Amino acid sequence: MEGVDTIYSCRKFFGVSDGAYLQSTSDVRLKLERDVSVERFSHLIKSIDLGIENGYEDFVVNDSFLSNNPIRKMSLLTQRILSGIDYKACRYRRNSNFMYLHDYLESYNDYSFDASSVNGPMVYPLLTSSTEIRNKLIEKRIYIPTYWPNVLEWTTKRMYEHYLTTHLIAIPIDHRYTHSEMKRILNVLKTIL
Repeated sequence: MEGVDTIYSCRKFFGVSDGAYLQSTSDVRLKLERDVSVERFSHLIKSIDLGIENGYEDFVVNDSFLSNNPIRKMSLLTQRILSGIDYKACRYRRNSNFMYLHDYLESYNDYSFDASSVNGPMVYPLLTSSTEIRNKLIEKRIYIPTYWPNVLEWTTKRMYEHYLTTHLIAIPIDHRYTHSEMKRILNVLKTIL
């Protein structure tokens, strides 16, 4: 939207513990202290070396810390990691994985959208009336996040926002995965849908 400053969180898309990009049309430049993030990478390192489940507790601690952290300039560590990413290849892989899932899941998805306009998505949004799909995928070690858990505290079960939080299955499609992982996800979903 024109004239609206926008913040893009890097950790939602890439393997960093913090950092964001600010898009602004303002001529005013912020003078911020540089962040130091070396102490916030343990969950990422553990997930690589020991498995994602072993890094989860550290992730929760990091997430909690960030919610009270003042606004700072991106750390040099995060900046260096992000500078080594081939963003074009990542976008291609995300788009490819998204369409791989969409070709099969479109007819099962209660959320209707024009997939031709998708470009570099974060997840594949499968909206379904079933409340069992998320847990069954997690049982098969396919991580499915719950976005906006705070909405469950702010709404009642009759509200659409509550429905979205409990029924939107955000399927991972990021650049770390290939069609082989997408096929595995579809095979699990075929037994559920």
